[in-house]
Amino acid sequence: MRALRVTGAVIATVAATFAFATPASATPYSITNSIGDQARWNPDTNVLTACDNAAGNGTAKAKLVVSGGNIHQVFDGNGAVSGCDSVTLNVNESSYGYLYVCTSDSGSCLYYGHPVDL
Repeated sequence: MRALRVTGAVIATVAATFAFATPASATPYSITNSIGDQARWNPDTNVLTACDNAAGNGTAKAKLVVSGGNIHQVFDGNGAVSGCDSVTLNVNESSYGYLYVCTSDSGSCLYYGHPVDL
């Protein structure tokens, strides 16, 4: 009987721990193409960032395509100079999206590889 009470107490403790635990934070996503342009998506802060990490190769673009919804994009904003620019988005967090990094507004884009959390 004692073993049953101890088992019940352990189960109650574990259940209480999970009930009051803070939710795990989402993973920030990042993709970099072969010329150094980078797109980052942080689902905790809803920030989309475009970085041009190789000066002289033009303007980088980060693109987030929301499933069944909008297309959001941000440019690094400084032309051929290294640096980043970000924008905070209002997205439906119950959905998912597709992250891309592009060499320019009309240049080639590289897909992250799988859907990302919003």
